[in-house]
Amino acid sequence: MAILVVGEATGMTAEEDAAAAHQLYPEGSLPAGFRIRMAGPMDGGWRIVTLWDSAADWERFGAAWLPPAGGAAGGAPPPPVQIGPVDTVLTVWEL
Repeated sequence: MAILVVGEATGMTAEEDAAAAHQLYPEGSLPAGFRIRMAGPMDGGWRIVTLWDSAADWERFGAAWLPPAGGAAGGAPPPPVQIGPVDTVLTVWEL
């Protein structure tokens, strides 16, 4: 089942997020099972939302990549995340 992963990084800036994303996804390469990433400001930090094909895909990515990416965000560890099942995705892509 697809899952949604939401992380809220207190104190993170757009620039720090861009640096972390560049380290996590070099040259736009995306990990297996990764579908979409959205990020933007929240009160006091930055919110990152990702959609994955399965919990196993997310766990594999997290184990392999999240600890090293902390260095791009000022050495901070990745923020705690909330994970939930996704039943439906509907998009109209206009930003």
